Amino acid sequence: MTRHFIRDGSDKSSLLGCLMETMHQGITVIDADLNVVLLNAAARRLLNFPDDAIGDNPTMEDLIRFNARRGDYGPGDPEEQVRERLERARRFEPHDFERVRPDGTILRIQGTPTADGGFVTIYSDVTRERTQEQELREVRAQLEERLDDRTRELKDSRDLLLNAINAVKDGMGIADQRGRVVRKREADPI
Repeated sequence: MTRHFIRDGSDKSSLLGCLMETMHQGITVIDADLNVVLLNAAARRLLNFPDDAIGDNPTMEDLIRFNARRGDYGPGDPEEQVRERLERARRFEPHDFERVRPDGTILRIQGTPTADGGFVTIYSDVTRERTQEQELREVRAQLEERLDDRTRELKDSRDLLLNAINAVKDGMGIADQRGRVVRKREADPI
């Protein structure tokens, strides 16, 4: 297993606090009893948890219930939504999925079980990336459509030209830019 490096004599508590407050990703650490052990400022911001909404010692159930009551999980009975999510959480299985919040923010949520029976979850705002990916898909579709249209136009032009060449009785030739004959039709014998 890869080990961390922390300089001897460093104040680990201060270092951890600094790390948690400066990360752009949200982090939650949940223990085996589904108590919230850590919830950094970025997680509060990304999940839109007001300071007064979750109390001093929140549980995972508190967080889920708060989200369910404000409609984050869509329509349905909030208590049923809480029950389903707690049931899933108690399995302590790794997970990696995306969730669209009511405000349109797209969060990537990656959870990893810990050796002591809890789990760590990382929340990343991927809205910008997903928006750019969608824009690229749309541009690609437009370009493919334009390419198909242009290919069709060129084929139609080629067919018209070939028909014209075949209709000429006296003979005709077509040369490329270097003057080489690339297509010719001899005159029909009388």
